[in-house]
Amino acid sequence: MMRVRKVQEVEVPGLSKQLLSARKASDMSLLEICRQLDITSTYWYKLEKGGAETINYDLLEKIEDLLVLDLGIEFPSDLNISSQYKENDMNLSRLKWIKVVTPPFPKEWKHKWALSPDELKDPELLAGPNEKIIQQNGLTIVPLGFKQKGSEKLESGDLMALTQHGKITHIVEVLDDKPYEKGGWFNRYVKIVWWQPEMKDWEGLPSRETVLGFNIHIFDGIPHEFTAFQSFHEKWDEEGGLESFREYFANELSKIGQLQPQ
Repeated sequence: MMRVRKVQEVEVPGLSKQLLSARKASDMSLLEICRQLDITSTYWYKLEKGGAETINYDLLEKIEDLLVLDLGIEFPSDLNISSQYKENDMNLSRLKWIKVVTPPFPKEWKHKWALSPDELKDPELLAGPNEKIIQQNGLTIVPLGFKQKGSEKLESGDLMALTQHGKITHIVEVLDDKPYEKGGWFNRYVKIVWWQPEMKDWEGLPSRETVLGFNIHIFDGIPHEFTAFQSFHEKWDEEGGLESFREYFANELSKIGQLQPQ
């Protein structure tokens, strides 16, 4: 199954002035407005002054609801943008985490890329002969190992980006409710929801910095929340926060591939 992505943008004359007027007419303080919208006051001021080139439609809907606005924005088609995003786009609304999966001892590792198609043909090397790996009808489910504790923070349904060799190679969804320990590893079952199994060499993937829109340095293999990085806040706090980051990330992934069939 191939998914189709469609993005619509429209010009909204006077939007900045309308947001300014609505904020001044509100009984809420600027800080309270930003708190409820989960954005920074700096970003709000950019919206008021026209310093932001675009605004996420979902965020604009929240502003309309919070400030009792009716901006009357219409798109060229009859499609509802919010439902369109969920049906045709990469839904990264539960993306919170990133983890390194680069093998700790590359010279002793049989495969350069972890969780690659070649490695998944070698389940004994991946996770031991008694582990369960499912590859059926486009569905790939594997146990993901964590050498240190930390995987217990992941909740079922959370999405996590996997990074190795300076690339983003997978997006996985956590399936179980808690880790199980085996052989000194803490394991969680995950489903691969995005990867490039047909690409012969993942060296051709764009850099991690390009796909994320900011740079990070992690090496320990435990899950990290994106919002834990200072570089994330330096880039995204004034661009709409986590919601805008997820939208940007989904757009970058859509340029290089498609979601695996669910």
